Amino acid sequence: MGVSRLIRWRIGYDRGVLQIGRDRRVRGPELVALSVGGELDVAGTASLQAKGLEIVAGDCQHLLIDLDTLLHIDSRGLGTFVELRQKMREKRGTLSFVCNNPRLRRLFHLTNLERLFTFYESVSHFVTAHGGELAAAEGEAL
Repeated sequence: MGVSRLIRWRIGYDRGVLQIGRDRRVRGPELVALSVGGELDVAGTASLQAKGLEIVAGDCQHLLIDLDTLLHIDSRGLGTFVELRQKMREKRGTLSFVCNNPRLRRLFHLTNLERLFTFYESVSHFVTAHGGELAAAEGEAL
């Protein structure tokens, strides 16, 4: 099996500046992890949607969105997740989450969206579940 990659993007806001980072550290099938931090509202939804659709259009088969540093999400953010899920299903892929924040998990429960997604405890659990391996972390700025 060839070397694939886990592309980990960080989308968050620090005083209005979008931050994106990337590291390659997985052996196995094509996996992509997005880490979304800060507030996912009208201002950030377009950026997440654009990056997500770009990834879905590529050869990604399993997309993970890590919400552990997300502080707030509005209905447009939730709608973006549903849209990305549909695009992944069209190509027979999966969209999953890491979400250890009880407040956000409750939001998924109250909106009945938790039944649409698989939730993992961590990125490493996601990678293992899809036949990959985590290598030593190697960060590189874009």
